[in-house]
Amino acid sequence: MKSIAHASPRLTYKIKEAAELLGVSPITVRRAIERGVFCPIRTFRHPLIPASQLQDFIEKQLNGQVKPHLPSGSACDGPIRLPS
Repeated sequence: MKSIAHASPRLTYKIKEAAELLGVSPITVRRAIERGVFCPIRTFRHPLIPASQLQDFIEKQLNGQVKPHLPSGSACDGPIRLPS
């Protein structure tokens, strides 16, 4: 897994890029979005995941605060709908 701290200083990542950083498939990131683990910013054509949400998720994983398949709380204020 790549470290976000060592990656280029970006504020957001596309789903595919976030998946590469986390070492999972893009569908896993989409499922996490549907469960409220990440709340993407809806601009232009691609949902963009804030780097701060990825960093928080990784820190919680490393500290044992969240199991990979069970999110603790939601990053979003409401339900999310992904474009088909």
